[in-house]
Amino acid sequence: MNQQMNTTIALLKRETWEHRSFWMVPLVMAGIILVLFLWAMVYGVPQAGGYSVWVENMEFAGTEELGQLGKLLIPGLALPFFIMVEVVTLFYLLDSLSAERRDRSILFWKSLPVTDTATVLSKWAAIVLVFPAIVFAVVVALSLVLGLLTGIFVMFGGGNPWTLVWQHMNPFAGLGATMVFFYVETLWYLPVMGWLLLASAWARKGPFLWAVLPPLGLIVLEQMFFDTDYLLDTVIDRLALFTGHSGIVQMFEREVDVFDGQLQISGGAGFELGMFAELFATPQFWTGLGFAVLCTVAAIWLRRYRDES
Repeated sequence: MNQQMNTTIALLKRETWEHRSFWMVPLVMAGIILVLFLWAMVYGVPQAGGYSVWVENMEFAGTEELGQLGKLLIPGLALPFFIMVEVVTLFYLLDSLSAERRDRSILFWKSLPVTDTATVLSKWAAIVLVFPAIVFAVVVALSLVLGLLTGIFVMFGGGNPWTLVWQHMNPFAGLGATMVFFYVETLWYLPVMGWLLLASAWARKGPFLWAVLPPLGLIVLEQMFFDTDYLLDTVIDRLALFTGHSGIVQMFEREVDVFDGQLQISGGAGFELGMFAELFATPQFWTGLGFAVLCTVAAIWLRRYRDES
């Protein structure tokens, strides 16, 4: 058991070392957001009336509204990171098994006492567990830094940073809601991710073309011979967000009203663990999961038996 655990940890470390985008891209994005925030605080707020006016607006908002803004901090920051995760995941999966054949490093890794199954499954673990963990850690750290800096700028306007900012920060509530949403969507996209992994295992060159052209060709053939769009509709539905029975708006449920020129926010982030129940009750999820398993088995077989000479 200890040997298996050590092997798993070593494989995950390998993925992190070889794919520096796992930590470099989130850090770069966090740096950009931090620079934009500082620019808004140093140049934007003074030009909009000064820190004192900004603090007065915060004091007028009230405790409930400031508390809701604190809860929405993590989900709001996480949205651009989610887009980044999708892009990095796309390139990672397409490159995960084809790169080792291009640089011939697969011959070295196959000489080690590590099974092809363990290697392929480590790709899944890296993209589903390790990479999101790094991203969530960066988001939480960024939210704390932004909260600290916001409190400091509040002091410039003569406000109390504790009552206006720091006591309203609730990163763990927002983090839990964000993680539920992220992993529901991750499970929904498993067949797409499995197909990309299979394309990476199959293609000697151009894995992106192998991932795109076969489905596109089947869609065209279906339209030509059967005059139907079943496959196209399936692909579009799978690429879209999983909205459940109530729709994506319900997942971000909050009421926003404008009263006397002031933004009033009530309600919550609207995420519930019930989203998992809705996902598991959807037949398309199980068919997609089966397809992802088949793609993974095929990728393992290709890595094990395909001639690399």
